[in-house]
Amino acid sequence: MKRTLSIALALVLVLSLCGLFVTADETETEGPSSYLWLKADSTYTPYVNFQIDSSIFSNKTYNVRANVYFGDDCTGGGTVTENSIYVNYYSYADSTKYNDLDYLINYADFAKYSDETATIGGWAEYSIQFNPFEATYASGRASTEIAITEGYTDTVGLITVGMGFWNATGTVKVASILISEAEGGKVVWSKGFATGLDADDEEIINCALDEQYMDTNWGVVVPPAGSEGNLAVDATATYLPGYDTYTASLNDGVALPDKAYTGDWYGFYHNGESAGNNTTVETIEGVEYFVGTVVFDFGSAKTWDTVRANVWDGAGVSGIAGPALILVSYSSDGSDWTEAGDLLLGTPGEVYWAEKEFDVITAQYCRLQFCWASGGVFLFLNEIEIIEAGTIIIPDDSSEEDSQAASETESVATSAAEETSEPTAPPTGDTGFAALAIISVIVLAGAVILKRK
Repeated sequence: MKRTLSIALALVLVLSLCGLFVTADETETEGPSSYLWLKADSTYTPYVNFQIDSSIFSNKTYNVRANVYFGDDCTGGGTVTENSIYVNYYSYADSTKYNDLDYLINYADFAKYSDETATIGGWAEYSIQFNPFEATYASGRASTEIAITEGYTDTVGLITVGMGFWNATGTVKVASILISEAEGGKVVWSKGFATGLDADDEEIINCALDEQYMDTNWGVVVPPAGSEGNLAVDATATYLPGYDTYTASLNDGVALPDKAYTGDWYGFYHNGESAGNNTTVETIEGVEYFVGTVVFDFGSAKTWDTVRANVWDGAGVSGIAGPALILVSYSSDGSDWTEAGDLLLGTPGEVYWAEKEFDVITAQYCRLQFCWASGGVFLFLNEIEIIEAGTIIIPDDSSEEDSQAASETESVATSAAEETSEPTAPPTGDTGFAALAIISVIVLAGAVILKRK
């Protein structure tokens, strides 16, 4: 379901790719370089809910975590006992029954300013484990349309995640939200705001983000072009000339959000033995790929943990393929390479940021290999970012011990809020609360996220 806020808003969000939209209240110098912020007061209560394709979930435990800031202006309002500014998730049995509690399997406000462990006036990480099939809410209701077997439902039709207010006022900011498998740490969904908030984002299921309240009650902070955190803009980038007129700079700090057959895009090309090929043919993990390579030299060893590439996955249209693998490696001398891993890919047919946050790396060189094997003769991209460590924190999921160590190292707080009362229906107007909302680092833009094992 597409959500159109307005043509003017869409234009502003596109412009946000090249600038920083922030009010006087949003000027702190520390913390993530990109985030969505909401401020509820007596005039307006903003919120936003995202929907997630339930087919990516199985009957097992997941971690959901978010990098959140609660302002010191947060306070409870209304006349009821329960009040909160929150980030939360909801699991429904039927994809068409959003907002219908008879189909609600379970939920949790896992980040709340009102919790004793919440950090007020600073960024912190909040997390909880959940199984979307476990009928912890539905089992306690006399009125439910959910078939439950030994405490679990057979079907999950919809997961929603969001941020907002319930009988409260104040400021909340969210930089990233990430859901991963508890065992093994495989990322299944994330949301970030480094490229703004797309007015046509199909993942938005419900929101109150009126244009007239933009910059007073809500807004998106994005990294300005050439921001200090992006090491790529000051590095020497080495890559072959793009095919024909598709010769965009890959590290000028400007990303293009729209598909366009212009020189604003860079084209890798492979077509048999054509003289125009600017790629190699390589076998990686037993698969033969066409590979386009970009190498960054920072001039000296730099510390970084996030790599992003703005990609146009053409899904075969006009001969533009989608990447099957974007492999990241690092080196101290530009010759001997160590593999860091691969970027998380987005939805075929879309323009998106393929990105990933790695364990902190200190190296002078970073290499990206853009790989595809079918679907076309081109691979299109127009910007690569390599972000200094500490911008957005997405700790390792591999074990509780590792997660705790990462949290202590980065001085972030963890909160697992318990459910304390029956929820009311998620909001459809200005006075409700939203469901849960990467990550990602930076943020990822696809509803389907792939990860090479």
